[in-house]
Amino acid sequence: MTECSAHSAHGSDSVSRAYRIGSWLHVSTFEGGKYASTALTTDAARTFARGILALCDEIDGGEVRKAPVVEPLADWERELIESAPAPIKVGDRVDIVRAEACSRHEEGRTGIVDEVDRDDPHLPYRIVDEAGDFIAWVKEVRKVDEPEPAPAFTFATLVDEAKRLLAGTPHTAADIITLARDLADRA
Repeated sequence: MTECSAHSAHGSDSVSRAYRIGSWLHVSTFEGGKYASTALTTDAARTFARGILALCDEIDGGEVRKAPVVEPLADWERELIESAPAPIKVGDRVDIVRAEACSRHEEGRTGIVDEVDRDDPHLPYRIVDEAGDFIAWVKEVRKVDEPEPAPAFTFATLVDEAKRLLAGTPHTAADIITLARDLADRA
């Protein structure tokens, strides 16, 4: 059940609520221990809501409070936001920068984030080793940049593959090199 409510501007315990029950919109008011309610069809509810809006317009001239003007970001601000590191998450490979007091000897060690406790500002990261064995709870970590994956083929293996593919056909050394380059582009 979706509901909207409005509390009295005079600080009393008065509250009005609108909520749906089946195909009816119910409007209820609770004030001073007394409760009153009415059920409206959707057409009647829309007419009632438009009437409330018209009354508001009479009070303040229909002025909608303007949203604050937001200045566009300067280039350096945009670059700073765009270059901000992604948050540390479970599974990230990290270097331990600051560990808990009893685990200072673990600083500089590389591990994997096993748990992130966003509610603990002192030791939010639980770090384990490659085997999953606990290393330490730490205060600060730095993501380890993943090494670039090695190419699937070296150029020499691509040349060998080009020779194999061209075997039995009339070809030149230039044909082999050209095919090897094409294979490299596809790899």
